[in-house]
Amino acid sequence: MQMRKRRWPSDVIVLLESKGERVKARVSDVSEGGVKVRSPKLCGAAGQSVTIFAARQAATGEIRWTRGDVYGLSFRPGLSDDMLAALTGGLYRAPARETFGHRRSPTGRGRHGPRAGYLDTM
Repeated sequence: MQMRKRRWPSDVIVLLESKGERVKARVSDVSEGGVKVRSPKLCGAAGQSVTIFAARQAATGEIRWTRGDVYGLSFRPGLSDDMLAALTGGLYRAPARETFGHRRSPTGRGRHGPRAGYLDTM
């Protein structure tokens, strides 16, 4: 059984471009791999390419499904951290990055012992 990816609610207005035409849309749901938008002016069908613009970010994907004026957009390999933050109005927080594969201990005593110079102070 495949796990469903985490989703965030949204109420962000974006621009969508498809077939050379740009229209406004309201995002209602966001995941790392796609968004659900509502746009009465978008005329698209499943499989059609679409580019989404938000907060000086752009991502190109495809329309996966339509239900009236609601569209499911899919992005592969996925949306960037910056785009996710823009589409969720800041609700999305990128995972913390570790330095060189491990975190530094607050005392400076990582897996390699005390910091250089530590013993010189004794």
